[in-house]
Amino acid sequence: MTIWLRTTLCICGMLPLLTSLPAPGQQVPNGSYLKSCGQFHMNGAMLTASCATGGNPGAFVSTIDTSACGSDISNKAGALFCLAKPGTWGVGRAVPRGSYLESCGDASVKGTVLFANCTNRNGISTIPRLNLASCRMGNNITNVDGQLVCIR
Repeated sequence: MTIWLRTTLCICGMLPLLTSLPAPGQQVPNGSYLKSCGQFHMNGAMLTASCATGGNPGAFVSTIDTSACGSDISNKAGALFCLAKPGTWGVGRAVPRGSYLESCGDASVKGTVLFANCTNRNGISTIPRLNLASCRMGNNITNVDGQLVCIR
Protein backbone atom coordinates (compact mmCIF):
# COMPACT_ATOMS: atom_id res chain seq x y z
CA MET A 1 0.00 0.00 0.00
CA THR A 2 1.43 3.38 -0.89
CA ILE A 3 2.02 6.10 1.69
CA TRP A 4 -0.58 8.33 -0.02
CA LEU A 5 -3.26 5.62 0.21
CA ARG A 6 -2.48 4.85 3.87
CA THR A 7 -2.60 8.56 4.75
CA THR A 8 -5.90 8.99 2.89
CA LEU A 9 -7.42 6.01 4.68
CA CYS A 10 -6.22 7.35 8.03
CA ILE A 11 -7.62 10.85 7.43
CA CYS A 12 -10.91 9.53 6.05
CA GLY A 13 -11.28 7.23 9.02
CA MET A 14 -10.99 10.29 11.29
CA LEU A 15 -13.51 12.36 9.31
CA PRO A 16 -16.54 11.48 11.51
CA LEU A 17 -14.56 12.55 14.58
CA LEU A 18 -13.50 15.83 13.00
CA THR A 19 -17.01 16.77 11.87
CA SER A 20 -18.44 16.16 15.34
CA LEU A 21 -16.27 18.80 17.01
CA PRO A 22 -17.78 22.22 17.81
CA ALA A 23 -16.91 25.04 15.42
CA PRO A 24 -13.98 27.21 16.55
CA GLY A 25 -15.14 29.89 19.00
CA GLN A 26 -18.41 28.13 19.83
CA GLN A 27 -18.88 27.36 23.48
CA VAL A 28 -21.15 24.36 23.82
CA PRO A 29 -21.86 22.76 27.19
CA ASN A 30 -20.08 19.58 28.19
CA GLY A 31 -22.01 16.36 28.06
CA SER A 32 -22.09 12.83 26.75
CA TYR A 33 -23.98 14.07 23.64
CA LEU A 34 -20.61 15.27 22.31
CA LYS A 35 -19.75 11.62 21.49
CA SER A 36 -22.71 11.05 19.15
CA CYS A 37 -23.79 14.49 17.94
CA GLY A 38 -22.21 17.08 15.66
CA GLN A 39 -22.89 20.35 13.84
CA PHE A 40 -23.42 22.25 17.09
CA HIS A 41 -25.03 25.68 17.20
CA MET A 42 -25.71 27.85 20.24
CA ASN A 43 -28.30 30.64 20.18
CA GLY A 44 -28.32 32.04 23.70
CA ALA A 45 -29.06 29.03 25.93
CA MET A 46 -30.56 27.02 23.06
CA LEU A 47 -28.31 24.20 21.82
CA THR A 48 -29.02 22.63 18.44
CA ALA A 49 -27.13 19.57 17.23
CA SER A 50 -27.37 16.83 14.64
CA CYS A 51 -27.46 13.55 16.57
CA ALA A 52 -27.12 9.88 15.71
CA THR A 53 -30.09 7.54 15.96
CA GLY A 54 -29.05 3.93 16.33
CA GLY A 55 -26.55 3.27 13.56
CA ASN A 56 -27.52 6.33 11.50
CA PRO A 57 -25.07 9.17 12.32
CA GLY A 58 -26.39 12.73 12.26
CA ALA A 59 -29.89 11.64 11.24
CA PHE A 60 -31.87 13.83 13.64
CA VAL A 61 -31.60 17.55 14.45
CA SER A 62 -32.56 18.33 18.04
CA THR A 63 -32.72 21.48 20.17
CA ILE A 64 -32.67 21.84 23.97
CA ASP A 65 -32.82 24.79 26.38
CA THR A 66 -29.58 24.23 28.31
CA SER A 67 -30.59 26.74 31.00
CA ALA A 68 -33.22 24.23 32.18
CA CYS A 69 -30.70 21.37 32.52
CA GLY A 70 -29.43 20.29 35.90
CA SER A 71 -27.40 17.30 34.72
CA ASP A 72 -25.54 15.79 31.79
CA ILE A 73 -26.93 16.56 28.35
CA SER A 74 -27.18 13.28 26.46
CA ASN A 75 -28.39 11.86 23.16
CA LYS A 76 -31.44 9.62 23.59
CA ALA A 77 -32.38 8.05 20.22
CA GLY A 78 -31.33 11.17 18.30
CA ALA A 79 -32.85 13.74 20.67
CA LEU A 80 -30.96 15.93 23.13
CA PHE A 81 -32.12 15.18 26.68
CA CYS A 82 -31.30 16.15 30.27
CA LEU A 83 -32.77 16.04 33.76
CA ALA A 84 -34.27 19.36 34.86
CA LYS A 85 -32.55 21.51 37.45
CA PRO A 86 -33.48 20.47 40.99
CA GLY A 87 -36.53 22.37 42.22
CA THR A 88 -37.98 22.77 38.72
CA TRP A 89 -40.20 20.63 36.50
CA GLY A 90 -38.20 21.49 33.42
CA VAL A 91 -39.19 22.47 29.93
CA GLY A 92 -38.98 20.67 26.60
CA ARG A 93 -36.44 17.85 26.80
CA ALA A 94 -35.27 18.95 30.25
CA VAL A 95 -37.52 16.60 32.22
CA PRO A 96 -38.16 15.91 35.93
CA ARG A 97 -36.38 13.08 37.67
CA GLY A 98 -38.26 9.89 38.45
CA SER A 99 -38.31 6.13 38.08
CA TYR A 100 -40.54 6.50 34.97
CA LEU A 101 -37.32 7.17 33.02
CA GLU A 102 -36.37 3.49 33.44
CA SER A 103 -39.38 2.26 31.43
CA CYS A 104 -40.49 5.30 29.44
CA GLY A 105 -38.73 7.13 26.63
CA ASP A 106 -39.11 10.26 24.54
CA ALA A 107 -40.11 12.32 27.59
CA SER A 108 -40.83 16.04 27.27
CA VAL A 109 -42.50 18.83 29.21
CA LYS A 110 -44.96 21.28 27.63
CA GLY A 111 -46.16 23.91 30.07
CA THR A 112 -46.98 21.93 33.22
CA VAL A 113 -47.67 18.65 31.40
CA LEU A 114 -45.20 15.77 31.21
CA PHE A 115 -45.49 13.46 28.18
CA ALA A 116 -43.60 10.20 27.64
CA ASN A 117 -43.73 7.02 25.59
CA CYS A 118 -44.29 4.24 28.16
CA THR A 119 -45.00 0.52 28.06
CA ASN A 120 -47.77 -1.17 30.03
CA ARG A 121 -47.56 -4.66 31.61
CA ASN A 122 -48.77 -6.24 28.33
CA GLY A 123 -45.89 -4.63 26.41
CA ILE A 124 -48.18 -2.19 24.64
CA SER A 125 -46.79 1.29 24.06
CA THR A 126 -48.79 4.21 25.47
CA ILE A 127 -48.30 7.98 25.45
CA PRO A 128 -49.55 9.09 28.85
CA ARG A 129 -49.52 12.63 30.17
CA LEU A 130 -49.23 13.89 33.72
CA ASN A 131 -50.22 17.37 34.90
CA LEU A 132 -47.20 18.26 37.02
CA ALA A 133 -49.26 20.81 38.97
CA SER A 134 -50.87 17.79 40.69
CA CYS A 135 -47.44 16.57 41.90
CA ARG A 136 -45.45 17.90 44.79
CA MET A 137 -41.88 18.83 43.91
CA GLY A 138 -39.57 16.00 44.94
CA ASN A 139 -42.19 13.24 44.71
CA ASN A 140 -41.34 10.26 42.51
CA ILE A 141 -42.95 10.09 39.08
CA THR A 142 -43.35 6.47 38.04
CA ASN A 143 -44.83 4.33 35.25
CA VAL A 144 -47.78 2.29 36.56
CA ASP A 145 -49.04 0.00 33.81
CA GLY A 146 -48.35 2.52 31.08
CA GLN A 147 -49.59 5.57 32.99
CA LEU A 148 -47.49 8.32 34.58
CA VAL A 149 -48.27 8.60 38.29
CA CYS A 150 -46.93 10.94 40.94
CA ILE A 151 -46.24 8.96 44.13
CA ARG A 152 -46.80 11.10 47.21
